[in-house]
Amino acid sequence: MSFFKRLFGTFNKERNQPKDTVDAETSIHALDDIYWNFSGEKYNDVATFSNALITYNDDVNPEHQIDVDRIFSKATKITVQYEFWGEDENGDEDQFEEDFTIQTHNKSGFSVKEFLFQVHNQICGQMMEQDATFFEGVTSVKEGEQPYFILDLGS
Repeated sequence: MSFFKRLFGTFNKERNQPKDTVDAETSIHALDDIYWNFSGEKYNDVATFSNALITYNDDVNPEHQIDVDRIFSKATKITVQYEFWGEDENGDEDQFEEDFTIQTHNKSGFSVKEFLFQVHNQICGQMMEQDATFFEGVTSVKEGEQPYFILDLGS
């Protein structure tokens, strides 16, 4: 179990149960009904990524239909944090946390496909040499005005 799952807990232990839309006021685990691997190459557009996401999910669990168009956050700007292993200033292997902000022009908020498309393209280069590259959902954490999501990654 990852550090963040132990810290924040999991409110729905069943995979394949879509979560309600999340926002900055709640601290929940969400999107754990979606399967993805961040170690691939960047995608040029959301449509190509969406097709790959659907195909990947169909391959992993053919009986589960995902709704990549569902709005997962009503926010138009989200900060995302992820962890990875790398060398520190002394050349020793260490775990790092980085965050970045993504934005949508969709006034309704982030759809699942747009959120994961932007996250994938932001971190995929870093994930190529990592063990924990499989998406296991996000944990929302209240951090100021905009939502802050921690990626839950597994191997």
